[in-house]
Amino acid sequence: MTRRQRIVGTAALLALTGLWVSQRADAIIIVNSKGVDTGMFGVAAGDTARVHILNGSGFTADGPVCVVEVRFVDSAGVLLSREQMKLVPGQADFVDFMDPALRTGERRHVRAMVLQMLTGGFDQPAPTCIVTAEVFDNRTGQAGIIIVNSHPVR
Repeated sequence: MTRRQRIVGTAALLALTGLWVSQRADAIIIVNSKGVDTGMFGVAAGDTARVHILNGSGFTADGPVCVVEVRFVDSAGVLLSREQMKLVPGQADFVDFMDPALRTGERRHVRAMVLQMLTGGFDQPAPTCIVTAEVFDNRTGQAGIIIVNSHPVR
C-alpha cells in the first residue's frame, strides 16, 4: 500500500470518525492556537503510536490552514520525536512513533503533544484542528487503545 493510499484511507476513516465524534462532542479540538496533550499511555514492543490530525475548518481551499507540530515525549518529558505538518481545510494526515529499542515484554510510557503554530494575522479565523490518537499492534493491525478525548485533571 502506497503512502497516498494510506493517506486517502486515513482521511476517509477520519471523516467517518469525525461524523461520529462530532455528534458526541468528545474529540480533542485545537482552536485559537492552543495545544493538546493525550496524557500518558503505554507502547509495547511491536506497537505503533499514531496521532491523526484533521483540519476541520470546512472544505474550501481558501479556508484557514492548520499548521501543527506533533511531539512524542517519554514519562520524564524527554523529546522522542517531533514532526510538523501543514493541512488545508478538509485534509488529514498522521504521525507515527515506534520504539525499535523495545524488546518483547517491554513497555515505554509516552504522551503525544500537538501544538498549533500561528500562521495568519489576527484578522484571519483560526483553523479548527481535530486530533485523535491510537496505539496498534504492527503485526496484526489491531488497535489496543484509541484516544479521542483527553482532559486535564483540575
